[in-house]
Amino acid sequence: MEWIWLEVCVVFMINLFMWGVILILPPIVIIRDEIKLFKLHPLGMTFLNIILITGKYNTKAVLKHELEHVRQHRIFSPVGLAIFILFHYSYLYYNHRSFSLVYKNSILEKWANEKMYSPGELPRYILYIDRISHPKV
Repeated sequence: MEWIWLEVCVVFMINLFMWGVILILPPIVIIRDEIKLFKLHPLGMTFLNIILITGKYNTKAVLKHELEHVRQHRIFSPVGLAIFILFHYSYLYYNHRSFSLVYKNSILEKWANEKMYSPGELPRYILYIDRISHPKV
């Protein structure tokens, strides 16, 4: 029982650290030539406060969408968001049996899609890294 308590404390402390990083540091946008996630090629992707965007899709709408995912990380905390995604996506997969329908019906994606075309400017505190290319093999 003591080991379980220790593991819970360690996960809690890691979560607090990652949450602090997200809350303190500005979002970092990295422009990539291509993003690969398993067999998918998304336009953009967010992890904590790091946003990867495919260069040819580097638009204000995609950036607003990904910034909303950063905001979701800030609201729910990294571990809280991971737990929510685990249960929510499992429930959606059980109902739809299709990963594309899971993505399409996700509450988090619908929330971010609503912000994509909302009026307003992008925040000024975003850090940009111009381009990171894949190494040629």
